[in-house]
Amino acid sequence: MGMIAAGHPLTRQPHVTGRSGMKPIHYILCLIFLVFVNPLVSLGGITVSTENPEKEKLMASANIETTELKKQKEPLSKSLTQAKDRKRPLQVSIDNLQTKLAQTEKKIKTLGDKANKLMKLDMEKPDTVDFNLIVEAKTAKKIAQKELKAIKKELDKKKSDMKSIDSEVKGIESKIASLDGQISAVDADMKRKIKEMNCGFYEQQYKKLVADIEQKVTVPVSVQADCTHKSVKSEVDCMELGADQAKEIASRQAAPSLVESLKVIGGDYEMVKDQITEKMASFSKVQQVGDPTPVTIKKGLAYHLVALKMKFNVTIFPQLPPGYRDQYMKSKGCGKDTLLSVKPAVPVIKKPVKRKIVKKITKPTLKKTWKDSITGMKFVMIPGGCYTMGDEDETADAPPHKVCVDDFYLGEVEVSQYQWQKIFRGDNPSRKKVMDRPVESVSYDRVQEFIKAFNENSKGKAIVDLPSEAEWEYACRGADNRKYGTKNGSLGKRAANYGVSDILGGINEIDGFNYAAPVNHYPPNSFGLYHMSGNVAEWVKDGYFDNGYKRHKQEDSDPPQNPLVEIGDVEDEDEDEDGDGDEVVVRGGSFLTPKYKLRCNKRDSATVVEKRRDLGFRLKIVEFKE
Repeated sequence: MGMIAAGHPLTRQPHVTGRSGMKPIHYILCLIFLVFVNPLVSLGGITVSTENPEKEKLMASANIETTELKKQKEPLSKSLTQAKDRKRPLQVSIDNLQTKLAQTEKKIKTLGDKANKLMKLDMEKPDTVDFNLIVEAKTAKKIAQKELKAIKKELDKKKSDMKSIDSEVKGIESKIASLDGQISAVDADMKRKIKEMNCGFYEQQYKKLVADIEQKVTVPVSVQADCTHKSVKSEVDCMELGADQAKEIASRQAAPSLVESLKVIGGDYEMVKDQITEKMASFSKVQQVGDPTPVTIKKGLAYHLVALKMKFNVTIFPQLPPGYRDQYMKSKGCGKDTLLSVKPAVPVIKKPVKRKIVKKITKPTLKKTWKDSITGMKFVMIPGGCYTMGDEDETADAPPHKVCVDDFYLGEVEVSQYQWQKIFRGDNPSRKKVMDRPVESVSYDRVQEFIKAFNENSKGKAIVDLPSEAEWEYACRGADNRKYGTKNGSLGKRAANYGVSDILGGINEIDGFNYAAPVNHYPPNSFGLYHMSGNVAEWVKDGYFDNGYKRHKQEDSDPPQNPLVEIGDVEDEDEDEDGDGDEVVVRGGSFLTPKYKLRCNKRDSATVVEKRRDLGFRLKIVEFKE
């Protein structure tokens, strides 16, 4: 006799009993629906609302800042209009004077020609020309020449006035453009933080979902096991067969509900019911209830066992499919797509990874520090070595892998506003202008202009550049390979400047600064480098890709030596769908970021044109000039 199905008259319909008479799987389905569809849900007595007061506070702060910047624009716009109004009549005067100048020049030529003609006639035929006519022509010409001189003088003055107004207009337009840039930067900064905040909220929401959906449920099941099956050798075998049948029945009933619940929240899953059924069956336990009831048939004078009726409590441990978190986070605009099914591989012709060969420092090799004579920048010798780069906990920071770097000199501090203006005199792009603070609000492209100017004009005999990502993390960890780039490798009070805009739940340190601190305010790490964690985040040289570390592999070196990933080095046409091609790695965290972003191995990114009030840079020496 085979297994009796759930609807057979001899067996009770398998069922799952949950709260308030609801089946537990249906309860899970409703719970998922509420968490992901209803904006206001209750989990364990705690109300979770998408109405985020921190977001409203952030938007209000940004609105105040943009309103203040717009107020600064108003008088400038008025001045610009007034300046342009002054230009119009001035330009009319210039045009009239130029016309008058041309007419006077023509008049002078005509009078000169007349005088010359009369004098020539007088020479050819004396006493035939009235001498007074010649004097009159010459006198008129002298008067016209004086008029011409006065016109030119007045025209030069008008043109000088016009040049001054043009310069004034250009200066006002430059200030307005700067304010517009600051307004755009505030807006972009707010949007970035809101997205970061939203993604943090969805991450917490996901964790609550996992905690609720992956709770065990018990399913009472009745089965009739076929003791005549070829695999059954004894009554014990028949009971084990019944237990397996109970697990299968419970799993088959639970699996479709879980699949459907995943579809409700927007997942596009290419999974069949049998796949998830098999998975759930492997995470279930069976407990027999009571004694089995034998089913026998009579053959002759003897009764033969043909089946056992049994009752079981099957405990199922629901498991979310692998990759579900990535799928869910992408549906919320956070992270990239992660498929749950294996699709046929599409052959991809990969471009060779471009790696820049970093020149070794040739001299001086024994000095511990070196100082540039123009800017006063001090560089610290970082002895080369190998270390484990990356973090296994986060996709963008993973996987941990061993890399090696050569000796190099790195800036002791972040480039200050004073040092910036030593190269670009009178130009300070920083939003908050204090000379001993790091220069900020500089894009990657603007930093490249600074580096070019430094290398062309510096008398320090050194060629500088941004450090690579591998060099930066190595220097941050210090000689004792710490987690944070601080004096003791920890983030106690007075150790670093961070958490000022605490929107993701980090610790808001009371350190006396609500903006960037002076470049050498907090104690340095074991290499003598200041603020490798916190204060302002720092541009590095590498292009940013979520899978960037796979590019560190080198055919001629294991572990990789001085790895560097070029900006925009997209390996296949699908890789740049999120715009990674023009993104650059940013390291170190800032005064605005929470604690976890200050880890030495934590990666962040920004586009090459992005300007942020919490983003600066420090330099390294590539080589010394001959």
